[in-house]
Amino acid sequence: MEPQDRSYFLTRAEQERAIAARCTDVAARKAHAEMANRYVAQAEKAADLIIKPRAA
Repeated sequence: MEPQDRSYFLTRAEQERAIAARCTDVAARKAHAEMANRYVAQAEKAADLIIKPRAA
């Protein structure tokens, strides 16, 4: 089961950005940067799930 914690996704995004910064291969750098963006999007979704009230 995937963790739904916003901080988890933001931490993973930071890690992916750090990896991208160290990559010398352009394709690998782009892939890691794209993955970081996906983690940020997942963090936003997780935040939306927390903020939205449940339907009764």
